[in-house]
Amino acid sequence: MTEPPAALRQALLPGEEIRWHGRPAATEGMGWGIGLSLFGILWTVLVARAPTDRAIFINNVPIDDPATRLAAWILFLVVGIAMSCALPVLMMVFRRTTYAVTDRRVLELMRLPVIGSLHSYLPARIWGTERADKRGAEAAGQLDILRRAPAGQRDGAGGALVRFFAIQDDVAAQAAVHALVAAPRPTMRGAAGPAPDLQALFAPTLRPGEALLWAAQPDRARYAWATLVPSVLILFFFSPVFVAVLHDQFNDPIAIGYGAFLLVAPGLAWRRASFTAYGVTTERVIVLDRRPARSIRTTWPLAAIESIERTWPLAGTGSLAVRHMRDRDAEGHPARLVLRALPDAAAAEAALLVALDGPRRDEAARSRQDAPA
Repeated sequence: MTEPPAALRQALLPGEEIRWHGRPAATEGMGWGIGLSLFGILWTVLVARAPTDRAIFINNVPIDDPATRLAAWILFLVVGIAMSCALPVLMMVFRRTTYAVTDRRVLELMRLPVIGSLHSYLPARIWGTERADKRGAEAAGQLDILRRAPAGQRDGAGGALVRFFAIQDDVAAQAAVHALVAAPRPTMRGAAGPAPDLQALFAPTLRPGEALLWAAQPDRARYAWATLVPSVLILFFFSPVFVAVLHDQFNDPIAIGYGAFLLVAPGLAWRRASFTAYGVTTERVIVLDRRPARSIRTTWPLAAIESIERTWPLAGTGSLAVRHMRDRDAEGHPARLVLRALPDAAAAEAALLVALDGPRRDEAARSRQDAPA
């Protein structure tokens, strides 16, 4: 096995060992990227050559304002340039994606220049694997790691939990996954507990025998920033409408109200962050919303968690998202609970893995105590 990349080594827990790692082949699955890039180039050329002195229509209303026409032209040009970049972006994602199987979990790591994400898949949620037939011994293969069927259904696979795409050594990856499921190592608790003020904050919500392993409040600036970025993108996407409204070329109360909401959304997020707290216990993930008029508590039992995703824009910060193994959203994807703008997302992830491994850890501790001296 080759030396694992530095980004993968940095993502490991203390004492965690890599049993297999690999990367997708950079030449596989590029067809749609090539097609989208060619379409984007054609789109960009057509927009660049299009006349900008003609009226545009918004909700069937002709708009002949030069500023609105310019905003629409810039919007369509940027969309074309973005589509043109599909192929190089896809190639960069492939080069910076790493799959791994450790003695504790299955990992999918993507580290781009400004952001990274780490998906962790738990051995207790894995039913088995399915390896696709390869065109030849040297061809890239594909390994589907299958989730267990939801409770109440017949025991078996419930679909792909994660897919190792275009990997060379799919046989070794499959063997590593089977070894992990057969004998996973428990995650030992090594970090200190939460601060006393957070202990006191969560104490009224804890059940008898339940212990708080980790707690934190979101960073308010980063929480607001996470709302500011999508707000700016939406404002840009609808910029022709808002420019037309500002120049009295178009009157839509819904557009005015929505634009005003996008402008104040970061400030509302800043205020909400000051009333939000996250906690991980030996039984649940808890989100407290302590706003005076609401006082909402969201809890997810550990048994419902299927996978964990950690994202980070900068070292030490980021968010943690957990996926539900039973509930699905409107599109059929697992429901998600996101802990945003954490001061230390890696510490939250480690605490959650400790909580999820509680039964195996306790069993390992009893085995050590029962072992002869």
